[in-house]
Amino acid sequence: MNERIYFYLGEDRKKPMGPVSAAELAQMLQMDYVTEDTEIATLGSDKWIQVKDLMAAYAAELAALPTTPGQAMPGMPAELPPMPTFIPTAATAYEEVPESAGACPDCGNEVALHGKPEVPEFCPHCNFTLRAENPSSLWQWFKVAMKKSFVWQGRATRMEFWGFYMFSCIISMVLSMGLSVAQIPFTLEYELKGNSDYLLQASYWESTGGILQILQLVVGFIFIFPTISVAVRRMHDLGKSGVFIGIFVAVMVGFYGSIAALFYQLVESHDTASIGTWVLLILGLGAAIIGMGIRLLIYCCRDSQQGRNQYGLSIKYPCK
Repeated sequence: MNERIYFYLGEDRKKPMGPVSAAELAQMLQMDYVTEDTEIATLGSDKWIQVKDLMAAYAAELAALPTTPGQAMPGMPAELPPMPTFIPTAATAYEEVPESAGACPDCGNEVALHGKPEVPEFCPHCNFTLRAENPSSLWQWFKVAMKKSFVWQGRATRMEFWGFYMFSCIISMVLSMGLSVAQIPFTLEYELKGNSDYLLQASYWESTGGILQILQLVVGFIFIFPTISVAVRRMHDLGKSGVFIGIFVAVMVGFYGSIAALFYQLVESHDTASIGTWVLLILGLGAAIIGMGIRLLIYCCRDSQQGRNQYGLSIKYPCK
């Protein structure tokens, strides 16, 4: 039997699994672990063939193998153990695994890999979550991003960024809409009485309507820090500085601050002398936000930088 080792594509066709020998592939075919159409490749090769092609090439040797389904070959167990859920691709399987995944963003200690080409789920020193329990679940990535709300070091994959962004938007929208609807009966009474300045009254903020409005403001602030931190780590994952996110946030603050100043001049001070200046400033900041936002969107859609960069080891591609 041919002694070369092979990797094969599972049902999801995303991550090659193995390594296995030709004899093991023959037994796996008999036990329905793989099919004749399953694609395989030898170690270090990017050419994929089907199992039936390998079986045909070595038909004479395979004729001596057991043909009874489930019967083990000499020296092999009756049932094969489950294959690992993560194996490097055929192009990277032969490359050396780094000794560590870099420093833990929480405690700063080195996280050893012990020869495994995957970042551990938890830091062995402080039990800090380094990656999601299930990398294919956006909800798991959202929970990881929330736990890292004040972690500015390390890297974040596209799954972590978009998982957090999707669920934070959904949760914020649902809570804000619910609180807004709940406020209507309490604020309507003030408006029907022509009391338009009830927001300035201390008694209002002590009422149920005021408390609901405070909760609505809290919901708006809940995701500020995790949103910024996960965006900074997303930039790190691409080998870029998180300063870009800081500049973007500063421009956003300046934009909304300028709108507030313009509104104050129009409504309160009635000073029209510098309104044109404020309008030009707002337009300039708005154009900057659009340009930077498009660039940020492109960055956040890019795949992770492979291997190690100045911000740590890649969670997705630890072997470069």
